[in-house]
Amino acid sequence: MYFEKKFFVFFISITLLLCINILTAFPMQTGTLKNRLENVSGEQEKIEILIELAGLYWELQPDERIAYAEQAVKLSEKFRDFKSKAEAYNHLGVAYNNLGNSEKSMDYFMKALKIMEQINDKSGIALSYRNIGQANFYIGNFDKALQDFQKSLDIKKESGDKKGISQLLILIGNVKAKTEKYDEALGNYLKALEIKKEIDDRLGIAQIYNNLGNVYFALGEMENVLEYRLKALKIDRELGNNWEIALSSYNLAEYYLKVKQPEKAYPYILESKELAENLENKGLARDNLGNYSLYYEQTGDYKKALKYQRDYSELTKSMFSEKLSEKIAEMQVKYETEKKEKENQAYKLQLQKVRSHRQQLVFILAIVLLIGLFIYYRYRTKKKSALLLQHLVNERTQELQQKISELRQAKDRIHKDLKEREALLQEIHHRVKNNMQIIKSMIDLQGHEVTDKTTLNAFETCVNRIQSMVLVHELLYESSDFANIPFKEYVEKIAEELLRSTARGENISLDLKIEDISFGIKTAIPCGLILNELFSNSLKYAFPEGQKGRIQISLQLLKNKSCELIFRDNGVGIPGDIDFDKTESLGLYLIKILTEQIEGTVSMSRRNGTMFKIIFRNLK
Repeated sequence: MYFEKKFFVFFISITLLLCINILTAFPMQTGTLKNRLENVSGEQEKIEILIELAGLYWELQPDERIAYAEQAVKLSEKFRDFKSKAEAYNHLGVAYNNLGNSEKSMDYFMKALKIMEQINDKSGIALSYRNIGQANFYIGNFDKALQDFQKSLDIKKESGDKKGISQLLILIGNVKAKTEKYDEALGNYLKALEIKKEIDDRLGIAQIYNNLGNVYFALGEMENVLEYRLKALKIDRELGNNWEIALSSYNLAEYYLKVKQPEKAYPYILESKELAENLENKGLARDNLGNYSLYYEQTGDYKKALKYQRDYSELTKSMFSEKLSEKIAEMQVKYETEKKEKENQAYKLQLQKVRSHRQQLVFILAIVLLIGLFIYYRYRTKKKSALLLQHLVNERTQELQQKISELRQAKDRIHKDLKEREALLQEIHHRVKNNMQIIKSMIDLQGHEVTDKTTLNAFETCVNRIQSMVLVHELLYESSDFANIPFKEYVEKIAEELLRSTARGENISLDLKIEDISFGIKTAIPCGLILNELFSNSLKYAFPEGQKGRIQISLQLLKNKSCELIFRDNGVGIPGDIDFDKTESLGLYLIKILTEQIEGTVSMSRRNGTMFKIIFRNLK
């Protein structure tokens, strides 16, 4: 679904903003605070009310909160209340972050941190680091965001602030999820969930349930997605938090559309859309239009699907235009100011020019005369040089033509040699493949004379390993490019061969998600042997007594140009007493050795069966 990644980023951002809101233990009604502000007499109390109003993230619009925060800054400066001034800066940072102005947001957070460090307010320092981390998260500086969140977490651990610790674990989990480190993200969310349950923070529990659902959504584990998103919505309804209900309803609609159940998705789409419009949340309202489009597409009403898709596009453009208009207005003011300054400078320069006009005119005439004489001299010189240059060019052209003729002859010779070498290489790979087939056949024949089951299994394993190498040479023989073996075709052939040789094709369903990646022979053979070991072990041990099951194999190219190979089955799993790092199993030992050959790392998980993740380099 093309809305998944977009909403995943949107939800993470909303979660970050909610983290700030949760720290306000008992938020007051907007109207009450405004009435108090009008009737208050003490300046210090006025500062406190202004800061509370600036912190009403969901009740007030960002521009209104900015106005209150700026008033708080002025009063705090007047009465030298540094802590209140830092708190107001933090609120300004959040408001500008909400408006998408990351530069201003970061500036205010850094000002707040500087004040908190000067007055040695540990809680304020932790808050500022967390806010700076959030600003870095929004602009994609995930490494810096992780460092800032960790600094804030260390301070919270020193003070024993359980609520603060749980919120920072969620934020760190969000960074891990965004950088696709899903196991680490799950670990952080589960630690935070434990603390939230301990302190009975039900809103925080619901948020973590939604985060867990998002991670499982990214992993494709849809049963867990439904469980956690239903839990989150149940708590949100009990708390009556319309903002959270809108998000959770959107999440459930997204789930049911993903699993092709549009009739179940529709009520949640409707509820989320109405709440988003009431809350004036344009981003969520826009994303719900996308869900409407997908709903009508799945129900066959393509006319309505197209209409909602157009509405989605128009609202996206509108939101972009609003931000653009604000930027243009800001640039216009800057332009007018600079224009007036330039006009003043131009006027002063004009006065000076009038006074020296005659002197300049004489000087210009003298310069023109000198330039004319110089041009004439250059013309005569260039004319002579041109004749000499033409002669040199003719000689050089003849030399170059001779060189080009020699290079073409050399190129033809190289091309001929290359074709002969390619033919020879193809013949070599063909003979290697045939020789391996002969060895494989000899082992098969010898295996017919063996009655011992253990020895027979060893023969079969050996045959499978040879077959995986045979397939590489077969692909090389068929390919015109020996440095690039299409690994997707290779995996399909290995899987087909192993399922055929073990007669397990009817019981085992195969799910292959292999990107179009080509390997050199240095990478293809070790990868093929690794897959052979994993596949063979899974067929032998993961599904005993003809048990049905599923095997998933995925291969993708990571951002750092490394490759990630994941092999997963939903069988009985590797016994817990087997230590992968200290195993005596030849198969597991081979996997480790082969992974080292391709400069990779291997990790194993026993959750819901067995999973091996191998990250390696594509050696050419």
